[in-house]
Amino acid sequence: DSPFVEARVWARFPRATANKVIPFGWCEKASNNEEPLTGSHIRLGIDIAADGGDEFVIAKADGFKASIVHRSSGKANENAVDVANVCLHHIREAEETHAARELQEPPRVKIDTIGVGWGVVSMLQKWGQEGKHRSKIVPVNVAERARDPQKFRNIRSELWWNGRALLQPDQDGRQNLALDTERKVMSQLAGPTFKSDSAGRIQIETKAEMKRRGVSSPDQAEAVLLAVYEPPGKDIPNGAPIGFGQMNEFSSLNFGNSLVL
Repeated sequence: DSPFVEARVWARFPRATANKVIPFGWCEKASNNEEPLTGSHIRLGIDIAADGGDEFVIAKADGFKASIVHRSSGKANENAVDVANVCLHHIREAEETHAARELQEPPRVKIDTIGVGWGVVSMLQKWGQEGKHRSKIVPVNVAERARDPQKFRNIRSELWWNGRALLQPDQDGRQNLALDTERKVMSQLAGPTFKSDSAGRIQIETKAEMKRRGVSSPDQAEAVLLAVYEPPGKDIPNGAPIGFGQMNEFSSLNFGNSLVL
């Protein structure tokens, strides 16, 4: 039921889905965005494969231009040491970029810790203590309490809504985030729906719910969203622009037409 598949494969006009978190049109527009928010820091988002059917994905946000720098699946991801070494390679590349730009702040690396991700996080943190890298490893459990628990059911809901806010065009058509990705990533970003729970909080469709309706796991999309999101914690960078550090304005959320105004 992806709008991209409807339009490009079946040659049908995409049906509007009022409760889509991120409309596909916003993603297509972001792929041509030449004026995203400015920034010189590198942030990595890492989604570790939970089983043989999911992908191990590393996304990079160079300022506010997001891309996928690694993806693999199957047996290549069975060994946690091998996965951690792939992460370390991209972490060191990010550190080299920071050094070339004379940036003092180290890259931030956000990793989904659910399942096997926790072992990779522990290994990378240990390697940091041993001097193999100097980046900040930030474990993210998307099932935990959101930064704004009154509006979001969990971190995953806040993660996706942060991406929505970064991709939504303003009244002049400008977007904060640029996407340098394949269309598969855009299709994944346009996959999940949202609803409000019994407490009126935003709840994003789970991966299990998506699979039941035939939509693949959005691993590449969530790696991108991790890269541009800062989870709750005390070590959030100072001076973070809108969208970075979860500083977006959510007070104008309208559940009736599903828009952030």
